[in-house]
Amino acid sequence: MIYNDNMDKVEKLIQSFKTSDAGQKYEDCEKVLLYLGYSLRNTKGSHRVFKKSDEYIVIAKHKPVSKGAVKDVLKAWGEPL
Repeated sequence: MIYNDNMDKVEKLIQSFKTSDAGQKYEDCEKVLLYLGYSLRNTKGSHRVFKKSDEYIVIAKHKPVSKGAVKDVLKAWGEPL
């Protein structure tokens, strides 16, 4: 089932975010946010804005992604910080 396969991949990414919030890739953060139902709204410059309802998460498309952006993704997942 595709849903379970995607869920497993996202859960593995979340585990890697929790063990080390430094050195994460933009593409991995994007996968998690899209899986959670966020949509990519603005792509001007190097910053990407993801929106879900009234929530916004801004991630700079740099390597690696900032620790603050990774924490925002974990918060969206529902992880206590």
